[in-house]
Amino acid sequence: MIKTAVILAAGRGSRLDPGVPDEARAYSKPLLRLGDQTLLERTVRGCLRVGIERIVVVTGFRADRVAEDLARYGGEAVQQVHNPDWRLKNGVSLYVSRARVAEPFILSMADHLLDPTIIAELVRLDPRPGTVTLAVDRKIDQIFDLDDATKVWIEAGQIRAIDKALERFNAVDCGLFACTPAVFDALGAAMVDGDCSLSDGMRRLALRGDLLPFDIGPRWWQDVDTPEMLA
Repeated sequence: MIKTAVILAAGRGSRLDPGVPDEARAYSKPLLRLGDQTLLERTVRGCLRVGIERIVVVTGFRADRVAEDLARYGGEAVQQVHNPDWRLKNGVSLYVSRARVAEPFILSMADHLLDPTIIAELVRLDPRPGTVTLAVDRKIDQIFDLDDATKVWIEAGQIRAIDKALERFNAVDCGLFACTPAVFDALGAAMVDGDCSLSDGMRRLALRGDLLPFDIGPRWWQDVDTPEMLA
């Protein structure tokens, strides 16, 4: 059973930034409230509920405010690592956590909400060394904003291609992964001028047959990138 999680909470989320000076000074995307909890709080608590014992949260924009929020509920299970280059792509945020993680781990975005049974099943995986398993949604006709989604092409039990701009795809990336440390090697190899996206690293794994799908079936998920998605 996987006992470690990495949560990416470094980005600004400019499409949700209110842009109004007084409000913008207090803005932090992971700290947007949904009901009685912040997005980050929901993600952390969801990991703890399914048996995750150690969580590494990667901070960046407004890291001080994120740290204050984590202090309310994270406890000793939560560690933080800061990404000073949070303006770069999200692969960099995962890469800065590499010294903290030497075992298989769950990778989640702070702004993705999911049916809790999805992560409960992923933590029970025993991932083959060198692989990454990605939660995918085949219900393409139900995706809220398909243009914004990262598409994947699955064939013969493997993810063969992953990109937002794929024209041929049969599922969508849910932003939840069961990773082995091999993901850090893939990201390092994908770096160009110190920058890369998660998808850049995942494409390298896909090319060698080490990116595997986990079908979420009828279950629900939603990322939160725009006011419409938050609503």
